[in-house]
Amino acid sequence: MLQKIHISVRRFLKMAVTSISCFGLDVLILFLLVELLLTNYLISAVISFIIAHTINYILSRYWIFKGTKTKFAQSYLQFFLVAIVGIIFLVSAMTILVETLNLHYLVSKILVAITLGLFNFFMNYFFTFKLGHEFKRKHPKTF
Repeated sequence: MLQKIHISVRRFLKMAVTSISCFGLDVLILFLLVELLLTNYLISAVISFIIAHTINYILSRYWIFKGTKTKFAQSYLQFFLVAIVGIIFLVSAMTILVETLNLHYLVSKILVAITLGLFNFFMNYFFTFKLGHEFKRKHPKTF
């Protein structure tokens, strides 16, 4: 049986489920646009990114980070700023891991995704949805 789990841990677990699901949706949309609709892969990547991250934002705002006082438009912009920083980190880190350290690209992607997932959670927790005050609570909430 689950013991009391601090709200920040619950949020992190919810974020992991949401992120994995949205990543799968991102790849599926990319594949369908390129293979079925014969859309350029770069255009498809942008479209799939925007759709998946918009869904991720909505789930984040209303399921993971509910209770935020940040206005919708402001937090949506901040969410995408975090995502853009993440994309820059992803490309840079994978280039170093693959080109310099000769790691397989899939291994590199997994390593970077773990780091990036933690980065995204904490940036959205403190910056986008401004819920860092929860760390100060003396009594954690339960499921």
